Amino acid sequence: MRGESEVAPTVRGIGRLYDFRMWKALILCLVLASCSTPVEVETFLQGTFPLDRSLQSVEAPADELRYLLWFPPGYGDGTERPLVVFLHGSGDENYDAQWVMSYGLPSTLAGGDQPDSFDAVVLMPQAGPGTSWWSQRQPEAVDALIADVVDRYDIDSSAISVTGLSMGGFGTWHMVTRFPGRFARAASISGSGYGFVTVPEEVDPCEIRARIRSIQGTEDPIALPALVSDVIDEINERCGAGHEVEFLEGEGHFSTFQRTYRDEAFLDWLLTG
Repeated sequence: MRGESEVAPTVRGIGRLYDFRMWKALILCLVLASCSTPVEVETFLQGTFPLDRSLQSVEAPADELRYLLWFPPGYGDGTERPLVVFLHGSGDENYDAQWVMSYGLPSTLAGGDQPDSFDAVVLMPQAGPGTSWWSQRQPEAVDALIADVVDRYDIDSSAISVTGLSMGGFGTWHMVTRFPGRFARAASISGSGYGFVTVPEEVDPCEIRARIRSIQGTEDPIALPALVSDVIDEINERCGAGHEVEFLEGEGHFSTFQRTYRDEAFLDWLLTG
């Protein structure tokens, strides 16, 4: 494992969904901190990342950024693994760990429903109460957290993907345009572009390195399917890019992401460089 970074977060284990057997998680933390042998680590660790020292700005959305980490089986063998950054949606004012793990990709991992080929570390930041993924300096906070995790753990920095649903789907678009060289792949689920009919004037989509894929339900009344089509068509035309939009016939806002994050082909796509 890599050495500690200068800005070290506080990390504690929380186990599987609704499972708070702290002794097991504590042993896991010690193993991750001192051992490079393969271990079964299909559990969640919860940490806090201090923003006052990492951003040096009073514009930060809070004093700290809470997050969850999930490690695949075999992590600790010295192999650098892909990193998937998952951005949750809105709906719980406190964004507590149990709520974040109750749907989307965290729910898939908590239930052990991911395919064996899903060999990635997953980072799940928690937005501050009353904020969004694009408010204040939240994107900078998330990017600083990503950099710290890459520094602290065995991560392939060339294989970082970002994905999110609903508010996190919109946030995915903001992250790849704010940090165009950070991500290799980006998947927005039930989050139609930036929330506008066209690409915002201050955005240069041609700088985006990530391959973008947007998945929308045709019956989604919240993230409008036509909106994301217009945005992706505009970017592809302007930049000669090959970003994709996929429509799930008959699916609504919530059923789209419940279905997508259990799709083996989609999860494999996230890890493709």
